[in-house]
Amino acid sequence: MHRNRRLIYFLAALLVSASVLPALLGQDDQASPGEMARKTIDEAIQAMGGDAYLNMKTLHNHGNWFAFDRHGRRSGLVRFWEYIHYDPLKWYFQLGKGGRQRVTVYNLELNQGWKKEGKKYVEDIPQEEIDEFRKSAKHDLDVLLRHRANDPDNNKLFYYGPDAISGGGDYVAVEFLDEANDSAVLYFDRDTKLPAHIEYHRTDDMGNRLRTREEFYNWHEHNGVMIPMRRDILVEGNLVEQRHCTTVEVNPQIPPSQFLEPPVKK
Repeated sequence: MHRNRRLIYFLAALLVSASVLPALLGQDDQASPGEMARKTIDEAIQAMGGDAYLNMKTLHNHGNWFAFDRHGRRSGLVRFWEYIHYDPLKWYFQLGKGGRQRVTVYNLELNQGWKKEGKKYVEDIPQEEIDEFRKSAKHDLDVLLRHRANDPDNNKLFYYGPDAISGGGDYVAVEFLDEANDSAVLYFDRDTKLPAHIEYHRTDDMGNRLRTREEFYNWHEHNGVMIPMRRDILVEGNLVEQRHCTTVEVNPQIPPSQFLEPPVKK
């Protein structure tokens, strides 16, 4: 009789533990990987400004740009200017000024692009380069969070918890995989919820598939939106480009002519 009573108490304790433990651990332990991916993205959007971030239509950055060779040696400081118009995507990027300036413009609304060298020479960007820019834009941080994350018909989301990621459990990650099998993995800081880096592959002019990583540092608030003031780009583990923003404008008025063929001096 006593043994049966002890057995009943033991089974009852197991049932209570099974019902109470998930509540103590939190609801995330019962969420599906898809739900965890969505939750991680939503937390990041809130950390980046919530509605203010989602309503960002244009962006202007200005600052210092550096290039690095394969030995890690850094170039001299070059000033850069960047203008972005979202949805449809238009991008203007300028390095240097005057006769040494290099300007690149992509206007996906018109499906056109231009390159300008110095003050007097401008050329059309070939269609294959415009198509490649359209593909690479799918890996952009804002495109991932604001567009691909909300397109379940063409994108699948996969969640990776801290135990699946090297780095001492500091990060979680979400992989974006589209119908063309294009993959981008976005890592998030578990404490701040902000994006830490993106990993993807790109193809160079020789057809080589290169592992690329974009890292985000030094986040600051501008007009209610958190912006990384420094970005590093690494290819096959080597640092190749670094940008430090000194000026950021969220939702500035950018004239449409900024995203048309750059003028030249005759």
